[in-house]
Amino acid sequence: MEETSLGVGLGRIGNHPLRGGWWMLDAETSGFDPLTDDIVAVCLAYMEAYEIHQEVSFCVRPKFPLKPEIVKLTGITPEDLQGAVSIDSAVKRIGMFVADAPLLVYHTRFLLPFLRAAFHHHASEEFDYPCLSLSGTSMRVLGGEKEQRLATLARQLPAPEADLPQDHSLAMMYRVSTALFERLESRGARTVDDLLALCGEEQP
Repeated sequence: MEETSLGVGLGRIGNHPLRGGWWMLDAETSGFDPLTDDIVAVCLAYMEAYEIHQEVSFCVRPKFPLKPEIVKLTGITPEDLQGAVSIDSAVKRIGMFVADAPLLVYHTRFLLPFLRAAFHHHASEEFDYPCLSLSGTSMRVLGGEKEQRLATLARQLPAPEADLPQDHSLAMMYRVSTALFERLESRGARTVDDLLALCGEEQP
């Protein structure tokens, strides 16, 4: 799939409305290398018409015990992993949830290699889902610094009127997503194609 700073595979969903369904996806990992490290937690929330309709989270059993610095960074403890699902089960769950709507991910260039590696080794199909990068798109539409941290950007934005997801990172992603889409709508965008045109990245 074509990949730009705005996301991956967006040309395939050009007619998808901004107010349509989106799966927000976040994950914690056991390190920074998708070839050797694992996804250890997954959080998903389904948003449609700027409202959260479903939220799912689960821990994933890693190949090796988490390093102390990862425990400190993620807040995930060995006790949290006692009831964790296998990576085989995790990729099946992810695929089942996200098959019906495109994804919203904050840093696609960090997280997608982990998802691709997990699906490649543990699923019957490759990870091949359209995905909008909140980091790249927000920088173009809302302004801000390149690779700005999610928490930093979320704090700069007004809190939405609707209820936030329970998961902290998903709540921040929701604040960024609604602010981003509302700004795009104020500039006349209604679909992903409109978003791409406004950002100067029209797809073939």
